[in-house]
Amino acid sequence: MGKALGGSTAINGMLWARGNPKDYNLWAQQGNEGWSYEELLPYFKKSEDSNIKHYSSHHQGKGGKVHLENSHFESHATEYILRAAKELKIPYVNYNAGDQMGIGHAQGALKDGKRWSSARAYLEPAEKKSNLIIKSKSTVLKVLIDENKVAYGVQYIQNGTLYEAHTRKEVILSAGGMATPKLLMLSGIGIKFIFDKSPLSPENRKEEIVEYLKHGKGPLTAFSADLVAYFKTKVSQDEDGYPDIELTFSPKRSNDRLAVAVNVVLMHPKSTGTIKLLSKDPLDPPLIDPSYLSDENDMNTVLAGIRIAQTFTKTDVFKTYGGHLDSEPLPACSFEKFDSDSYWRCAVQHQSICLSDPAGTAKMGGENDTDAVVDSKLKVHGIKHLRVVDNSVIPISVTGHMMAPAYMIGEKAADIIKYFWKSK
Repeated sequence: MGKALGGSTAINGMLWARGNPKDYNLWAQQGNEGWSYEELLPYFKKSEDSNIKHYSSHHQGKGGKVHLENSHFESHATEYILRAAKELKIPYVNYNAGDQMGIGHAQGALKDGKRWSSARAYLEPAEKKSNLIIKSKSTVLKVLIDENKVAYGVQYIQNGTLYEAHTRKEVILSAGGMATPKLLMLSGIGIKFIFDKSPLSPENRKEEIVEYLKHGKGPLTAFSADLVAYFKTKVSQDEDGYPDIELTFSPKRSNDRLAVAVNVVLMHPKSTGTIKLLSKDPLDPPLIDPSYLSDENDMNTVLAGIRIAQTFTKTDVFKTYGGHLDSEPLPACSFEKFDSDSYWRCAVQHQSICLSDPAGTAKMGGENDTDAVVDSKLKVHGIKHLRVVDNSVIPISVTGHMMAPAYMIGEKAADIIKYFWKSK
């Protein structure tokens, strides 16, 4: 998704949310040996250098390459939300430490208040190694596969010139949830297919910029959310302790008033989409049909999540500071009674966005799984010397965001590949 060194970690919201232990146990139960939560926990910890509130030494790591922090700036709104959560008897949690159900400070990939991408974490320390060559401004066109179905390299274009890179061992494809299936298909591999009474300080952007650049502090160190909460809605059919909704709370300024944007995030969508080739031209984008909300269960879950978010406005804390729901209706839905279920259904259909966390487009599974593209060693079924190492292999969506699983998959893949070739 991100066309830069470091990929999407150069442009994303920096939120570090691994998911629920059950997510990974479900992976293993589908026949993906070695992918249960306890087996993956060492790889999560290996990547992490956690400097966060309520750090858990059992669940989280220190000394890894990915620096993790909470926001260095906390607005009044964050305090109010936490007080409201306490009033609602919502527990405070470190959502990356096993038990997700509750609310906690957001954790992000930052160092000293600044973005910490995978390029800074992994590439910069290794850029002088003789076995690393970085080809920027290059686009891979396809994987080279011989008549015996053995991958032996890639074809790519750089500055208008066509090149081939050949491998002595194997090809590792890490193009992401959208580009990986596109490249596999191009290579002939068969995936067919607001607080009115709150004190508000006046803005002083010059001082905020200086504070950010010199000290890594202030409002500009904030990332995509201050707080993250997980809930199981009343429509969920899952067991207790397994959330189906995430709420993220992001303080904003709105007409010189303090406001909070609350995102209701569907964790386990039942709707599935497709990725197909638009043409045989590898420079054309793929044809993506996400089919959002095509399964009625998804709409019902989002609606239940909206109702959970609204409970915060009913607390004494919100009433004290004049906190209320912005009642200006979405123009496209103004014909519906505001705050009715039919209004919110209309609003969700018109205003929902994708968090750009594609996964599962080249899923992991056994040979008997007709939807699987790779096995538990990340090797592409039916093709020798070709692996996929990115979020496209995820067989079941995680109750979180995709950056942390991507690092984990990379760390585990490194061990899989090293062990494989050392045993030869």
